[in-house]
Amino acid sequence: MSDSADGRAAFQVLVLPYRHTAQGPEYALFRRADVGYWQGVAGGGEAGESPVQAARRESAEEAGLVGDREFVPLDARATIPVVDVTGEFTWGSDVLVIPEYAFGVRAEDTEVTLSHEHTEFAWFTLADAAAAVRWDSNRTALWELDHRLRHTAAQRSGVHPWPADAPVARPPTAPGDHPTQPTGRRSARAPQDASPEPSTASTLQL
Repeated sequence: MSDSADGRAAFQVLVLPYRHTAQGPEYALFRRADVGYWQGVAGGGEAGESPVQAARRESAEEAGLVGDREFVPLDARATIPVVDVTGEFTWGSDVLVIPEYAFGVRAEDTEVTLSHEHTEFAWFTLADAAAAVRWDSNRTALWELDHRLRHTAAQRSGVHPWPADAPVARPPTAPGDHPTQPTGRRSARAPQDASPEPSTASTLQL
């Protein structure tokens, strides 16, 4: 069975843009235009792409994040019923679920733009992001990325730029358990006519 059909590869990617603040990392989430819930940058791989190549392309198309960026590959992975992604058994009757690979990528508020797939974006703390997203796969990836960012910064500098051992609120077990407000300003910029082409970016191995 081919791992691609109609130009589409049998995997999804999730990308979590982040920025550093004096209080700790914050994460950009995007409100989907079709169903209205918050999530990271998400999309399907194309034929011949590796997961990180798909992550770079989706980040450019959906968030305007182009240029030489470091993508943090995460161990957090999920599997998704193929019919929830494409609405049919795209890769044959034997392919029932496909993997979702997760990455983090550093971004700044002024760099993020919107595509037609989203109506707005906002910056969230870990606890608020975990409460805002719908899918548990997003919560798991957020928690792992936050932990890696805090401890990598501490190891590199020898000094914690924020309390690395500060207690972190556990994500709610179901979406909507707690009301949440974004920590940063939202973007109301109109979608661009054409998605920018991503340039080659490096992968940060932690």
